[in-house]
Amino acid sequence: SEIRQILSVTGPLQINYNIFPRDFSIERLKGLLVERDDIPQGASIGVEVIEVEQLDVATLARESRLLSEHGLKTYIDDFGSGYSNLAALTTLPVTGVKLDKSFGLASSDSLQARMLPNVLGLVAAANHQVIVEGVETASRLEELRQTGYVDLVQGYYFSAPLSADAFLAWMCENKLGDLTRQIAGIGNDDPGTRAVNAAIRSASTR
Repeated sequence: SEIRQILSVTGPLQINYNIFPRDFSIERLKGLLVERDDIPQGASIGVEVIEVEQLDVATLARESRLLSEHGLKTYIDDFGSGYSNLAALTTLPVTGVKLDKSFGLASSDSLQARMLPNVLGLVAAANHQVIVEGVETASRLEELRQTGYVDLVQGYYFSAPLSADAFLAWMCENKLGDLTRQIAGIGNDDPGTRAVNAAIRSASTR
């Protein structure tokens, strides 16, 4: 019922769930996220694999393909802080990669900030959607826009983490058009969906 209320304001919306690598399998997830008849029309589901454990690339690739056949999108979360390597980046059939928030929060004169455009380019070259966490200032958003690689952003510049009720109130109080204009130039998807994604990813279920 909460999702239906939110959809009435936002339109199409993607909801992502964080998953530990050991739980990332079609067998474990199909009853929770796949074989359900109560997911409202207009809502899509994604899973973010948290890099707190060693990733078995072969297993992750197989399960990603199986989940994709059921309409679920897969993302690697916190890339750059865990176990993923370039081999995984180039071979995994995932939808997108979320850079660890330390890159988004890095000061402009830091090594991580200087590395950021190159890291973004690597992810984009692997044909993955590029998502950056930890965006807290307009200047960092502009820097990311200028790279031409970033599809989605997340961070306190848009909103702190919100409950479902608080997010619905936030969407009602803020003009979606104004937020969309702030993000214009990030990504190629529908601008309204992009603006909603940018805000709601701060409240991803953990």
